Amino acid sequence: MATLTRWDAKRARSRSFFALSLTTVAVALFFIATFTPSQRPRGFGPEGVQDFANLASSVRPRRRSRSLSVPFFAGSEGRCNHGIGGEIWRLRGGKDAEMKPSEGPSARSEYTPGQIVILSDDETLKKEVIKCGEGNEVPKRGDTVFVHYVGKLEDGTVFDSSRERNEAFRFPVGRGRVIKGWDLGIATMRKGEIAKLTCPPLYAYGARGSPPKIPPEATLHFEVEILKWISGDDLTGDTGVMKKILVKGDKWQTPKEGDEVKFSWVGYINGNKFGSGEDVTATLGRSPMVEAFKKALLRMKKKEKSKLTVASDYAAPDSGIGSPPDFQAPEEIEYEITLHGWDPIDDISGDSGVLKKVVTKGEGWKTPKEGDEAQITFLGRTMDGKEYDRRENFTFIVGDGQIVSGLEKALMRMKKGENAQIKCLDKYAESGRIGSKEGASEMLFDVILERWSEISVIDEALGCKKKIVKEGIGYESPKDLGTATVSVTGVCAGNEFAKVTNKTFLLVAGEDIVPWGVEKAILTMKRGEEAIITLNATSALDTSNKPMYPDLTGDCEFHVVCDNFSKVVEPFELQNATDKVEVAVERKLFGNKFYMRDNYELANRHYSASYDILKDIDMKDTKDPAFQKANETRLAVTLNLAAARNELNKFSEVVPILSPILDLYPSHVKALYRRAQAYIGLRMYREAIKDAKKAYELTPTKGILNIHNKAVKLQKQTISKEKGVWSKALNGVLGNLYDDKPMPKPKPEAEGAKQEIVETQDQNAEPGDEFDGDAAAKTQQDTEMKPADKDDGGNSRIEELDS
Repeated sequence: MATLTRWDAKRARSRSFFALSLTTVAVALFFIATFTPSQRPRGFGPEGVQDFANLASSVRPRRRSRSLSVPFFAGSEGRCNHGIGGEIWRLRGGKDAEMKPSEGPSARSEYTPGQIVILSDDETLKKEVIKCGEGNEVPKRGDTVFVHYVGKLEDGTVFDSSRERNEAFRFPVGRGRVIKGWDLGIATMRKGEIAKLTCPPLYAYGARGSPPKIPPEATLHFEVEILKWISGDDLTGDTGVMKKILVKGDKWQTPKEGDEVKFSWVGYINGNKFGSGEDVTATLGRSPMVEAFKKALLRMKKKEKSKLTVASDYAAPDSGIGSPPDFQAPEEIEYEITLHGWDPIDDISGDSGVLKKVVTKGEGWKTPKEGDEAQITFLGRTMDGKEYDRRENFTFIVGDGQIVSGLEKALMRMKKGENAQIKCLDKYAESGRIGSKEGASEMLFDVILERWSEISVIDEALGCKKKIVKEGIGYESPKDLGTATVSVTGVCAGNEFAKVTNKTFLLVAGEDIVPWGVEKAILTMKRGEEAIITLNATSALDTSNKPMYPDLTGDCEFHVVCDNFSKVVEPFELQNATDKVEVAVERKLFGNKFYMRDNYELANRHYSASYDILKDIDMKDTKDPAFQKANETRLAVTLNLAAARNELNKFSEVVPILSPILDLYPSHVKALYRRAQAYIGLRMYREAIKDAKKAYELTPTKGILNIHNKAVKLQKQTISKEKGVWSKALNGVLGNLYDDKPMPKPKPEAEGAKQEIVETQDQNAEPGDEFDGDAAAKTQQDTEMKPADKDDGGNSRIEELDS
């Protein structure tokens, strides 16, 4: 026998204590949930033991009452099988007999005339059975019931009656379309049952009443006969079209307005068949049919079969497909309708002027756009089937006005290889264009999009376009400073003038293997792609903006095959400051190269890339050499980028990149100088003068002086123009109001009033006003300064770059 150690005994006691604790908690929770405070045991002493004994003898297993079920009320999904709602109800035979819920009848028991059913927890809403109904079924929530009723006030005054109108009243149960007393009471009635509903104000019209017939706080009495009810979806909101699914359809899609549907139907009046249709084809919203069919077909799935119960308002005679006979207007009609399928109809123009039906689906997902080259085969017919135009493999540029606009609009929604039928009104079939027919109000086209070539504008200024002949592989394209292997053949006026085969070169690096426009197009190509690049000979320039083929005239075509290209490290793949600086410096050097060639576009391209790599690096001083180098590089790149953008007149892009620099280095002359240039371009002359003054105070050079004086001159011109505009406006408003008073003579301008800075003999003097013309010219001639040093903010282009 194994011997228990002290540790084993301790562990056993812990487990026993834990089990006892759980049991105690469970018992406590049971008594809390089951008994009221006065019934609970009084502790664990003698009194408590006696209490436990008393409780144990009184507790009985609870049995679920079969006579009660889920109460029906507005918004509830449950219903009482036997028509009695609520947990509090009584049955009285005659006047005095009462029953408690536990003694009530089963769900299958029958009512007897004179029984009173209490339908609400407050026992105020009541139903008195006058005539028992048939069977055990009662309406469920959403069913449309048909009833006759007579409504009376407590003094016996009749305020409403459907019997007087000789027209049954219909409404959906449980949807809040009637008073609450009706929603609750009607839901307990069987077919053919007649009952008296007593509805207190809470379940009728409340404190407001319904003037003028029903006063406030009125208790209403209704004698109601339930004639029948219809199960299904109310498609119109007024129970005019009720749909009940007989056979479920496939998937989830349903046709939309304008689609061409194929369906079958059978119609009945009072159980007698009056008409039918097999495999009927119609266009929803355009083909004539009874309104009920339109409502139902828009809610049906493919292969679905449904039963429609339709009011005569939604199935008028002579309304088209499904019309009942017109010799009698029946109150209610029934249809069985089966949706076999549908063809989507695309309303291209949005006004039903151009409609497209797909006959055979095309390939892929791309569609032609305006400017692309398309090849089509089409047949044009009038609506009576007479052929008037046929063309095979017709090639044209989409949007150039060769063919009718309706056909063009539809083609821009078609895929390669797609076969479609297009219906076009005469307003989209302009006279004189291919596909038009004089005198025809509507035309029908059978069209096949054989192929199309995407044509994109690479550079609008150069007039460079690319037409894809063969799609490439994947989604990647070459990048700046990556290598590309291409084959290029240049043709002009039918003569080959250039040929390169499997040539590998560095992109956007100024190697000038092909014209810049062609190189720019190569950057948009995918691996294995073939394209034709169109470029005028005068625009076939190298990266120094010089013509590469000066002897050629007219448009040139470059047949390009992009065989392969290398992968370039993306900026987000650079992990540390050292790697970022290395790549940024390389891009900056290429930017300097293109700036010296006066190609500011490519200079800006490289500087921008370098700036983006370094812009998130902390500009604060740090002891980390990598960060110091990064900050120095970023400063130089920012200044060079500002210079390039100023040359391109992109002044609004200069101020945002220089302002953070000047926040950190307020006395940086080059940054002040270039921001002043940008401010002049933006016509912000006051800010330009401020920057130029500060820069001149730090480094008085001729370049800064010229910028300042230019800003002052332009500011004066602007002020003078504004004064003239305001003077004319004021003269027009005031007229000759002060003509009797002489105008004061203008005062002579005080010496030194001009705000232009000039260089004086005293280089240490504070910058002030400009002298009069002769004195200023003499002073400048006598004291002209030498050009600024390399890093002092001078106006020489080479000196403006930071290497």
